[in-house]
Amino acid sequence: MFEYKILNIDPDSFSVGNQFAHAVLEGLSKKNKCLPSWLIFDNQGSEIFKEITKSQEYLPAACEFEIFNNHINTITNLISGQPFRLIELGSGDGGKTHCLLKILLIRK
Repeated sequence: MFEYKILNIDPDSFSVGNQFAHAVLEGLSKKNKCLPSWLIFDNQGSEIFKEITKSQEYLPAACEFEIFNNHINTITNLISGQPFRLIELGSGDGGKTHCLLKILLIRK
């Protein structure tokens, strides 16, 4: 079962400056400091990074997808039929998350 939350957001918070400031304040206020990857990459940088991750030379993405694809049934069996939280770790375009959600929706 999937849980959805609707966030109420002040329309004034949609400005780029407010989003940037909020993300920095939130990330640096945490015990384990972190910043979202969108602060590092603009749209063009994100597209370039996506292309890099698809190349054979970029092993982290290839290894992650190989492990993920080889064990997708084990992963989905572990979380099917019970509430869970799905977190996309690391930078990227959410490809692994998309694959996982697709399988979970088919099984539903």
